[in-house]
Amino acid sequence: MSKFFYRIEHRTKKIGPYNCTVKYEGCNCIFTTVLWDILGHGFNDSYHKSPWQDGLHPFHNERSRYGFASLTSLKKWFGQDEKTYQVFKRFGFVLRRYKVTTRFDSRRQSIAMLEELVDGVEIPFDRIVFGV
Repeated sequence: MSKFFYRIEHRTKKIGPYNCTVKYEGCNCIFTTVLWDILGHGFNDSYHKSPWQDGLHPFHNERSRYGFASLTSLKKWFGQDEKTYQVFKRFGFVLRRYKVTTRFDSRRQSIAMLEELVDGVEIPFDRIVFGV
């Protein structure tokens, strides 16, 4: 049975925003700084637990990709401030919805396997901000 998996990832590199560091060609660590300045919190924020703190450690491996089980979960994580999504767009990130057969869910985040992330449907960020 298929399940949806929502993920913000770089349009061409398919890496998530937390992985956008200088080690990835075409990405810039300035992105993370700009984003966290807008969101006003850091990685140790009590709501934004690492996957290990959120119970996903047993499911993590080199093929794991992080995302969310629903748009609601994604909105709770990143908020609905338009500025946040403008930063994502500015640095080449998009929101995609995938259909996967295997998804591991924690309280806030989810994991899907890389090989299942094919043919994702791009969802406009306006759907998060404005609900359209």
